[in-house]
Amino acid sequence: MTARESAAPLEWYGLCVVALVKLALHLATIRGYGIFRDELYYVACAEHLDWGYVDHAPGVAFVAAAARWIGGDSLIALRLPAALAGVATVLLTGKLVSELGGGRTAQLMAAVAVALAPFNLALNHIHSMNAFEPPLWTAMALTLARVERGAARPRDWLMFGAVAGVALLNKHSTLMFGFAAAVALLGSRHRRCYLERWPWIGAALAFVIFSPNLIWQVAHGWPTLEFSANARASKHVELSALEFAGQQVLLIGPLSALVALAGIGGAVRRPPRLLVATTAVLFVILVLARGKAYYLASAYPLLLAAGAMRLEAWTPSRAARAAGVALVAIAGLALTPLALPLLPVADFIALHERLGLAPSSGEKHEVGPLPQFFADMFGWRELALEVDSVFLSLPEADRAQLVIIAENYGEAGAIDHFGAAPGLPPAASTHNGYFLWGLPADRSAEVAIGVGGDADDYRQAYAYVVQVSESDHELAMPHERHVPIFVCKELKFPLHEAWPRFRRYR
Repeated sequence: MTARESAAPLEWYGLCVVALVKLALHLATIRGYGIFRDELYYVACAEHLDWGYVDHAPGVAFVAAAARWIGGDSLIALRLPAALAGVATVLLTGKLVSELGGGRTAQLMAAVAVALAPFNLALNHIHSMNAFEPPLWTAMALTLARVERGAARPRDWLMFGAVAGVALLNKHSTLMFGFAAAVALLGSRHRRCYLERWPWIGAALAFVIFSPNLIWQVAHGWPTLEFSANARASKHVELSALEFAGQQVLLIGPLSALVALAGIGGAVRRPPRLLVATTAVLFVILVLARGKAYYLASAYPLLLAAGAMRLEAWTPSRAARAAGVALVAIAGLALTPLALPLLPVADFIALHERLGLAPSSGEKHEVGPLPQFFADMFGWRELALEVDSVFLSLPEADRAQLVIIAENYGEAGAIDHFGAAPGLPPAASTHNGYFLWGLPADRSAEVAIGVGGDADDYRQAYAYVVQVSESDHELAMPHERHVPIFVCKELKFPLHEAWPRFRRYR
């Protein structure tokens, strides 16, 4: 295929149908099994708005704050932006194919594959920065597509820079995508664009938009770098290149993986090479950096756009093309119960077992009967109610000076979100962002309720530590089952002053 002077007509009607079907799936399951661990944390971050956080960029907190301001304190309001981000990804994928010259079939096939990829269904179900990354990367890829066909204009590079800046405020992994795109451009026949000023102006614009987070990082001693190093060393499961590639088949779905492979194979001899080369460089970066397998998922629209174009070119029959789109749709819908909470829990576990799928987390955690994505939706309300009960059981004098110290941000977020006892203070934790928020300033911390961990953790600061209760849920992650709750007294030293030495970024 030679470079085109103009994009192919956009199949708006078909793309909107695909987008609406996807939205309907998410609206039907939006309450799911319950709120997810990280959602509790992002809600807490929305209560502490800032230009940076220890373990993520600020965008996800700002979106959460806006969603709660508009829709109130409901799971539907919190999750709707992620579902709409999925709709945007579908439409932008169709636009990407159109920019490359792909026709109606290619646009629909790529859109359907993106809409129903199991991982995409899952990430558009919960509030997370991961939901917003694919549409942002796909919007950036539109500029690469215009470069590919020799039609890039100055405003395209300005758009690229503006979207890149916003994407960096959403998730720092956009740095890797930007670097991969830069390397792919340098290795292509389009490298002459580096001699023009507009790509550099776009890069400067991205830097300006991203600069508030950089300033925050400098002011706080680059905590995200410390967090990332700790996560790679002790949390992430290390995968070989072959294992990393194999995980993509599970995340994107077997039939859609074949579509992506068609794009990879076709790019060896014919365009669109730039999108595939960008994804290939990103793959190498992630393998070398020991990133999680799903970090590549935000680039799926690029591969699926390339693959759908190749399959359209290789299939002259209109009926065969329509059958190909239908097969991708059927295969995606068949896998939907594995990605969205469509089934009762018992039925989901039975289906998982029949298919021989082992629950996993992608991290060095033991897993239970459910994969981590679903298991981390259970047990949080019960934990908060148990803490309420312990708090109310204490003398009023103790409650007035008491602090709550949770072992991790999930437990702390659950207490803040579901805790309802009169006078219950906000939770504190030494874990990630909660560490920076510290202890409640109006509490002496002479008495504490410790949630999670073990007694020795709290004996560092208190002479009297006794377990008084336990919270449990059989479907929660194993490390969130049998969560002990302690009452701690006889403080050994001023805890507010000693707080910095207990920092845990991981």
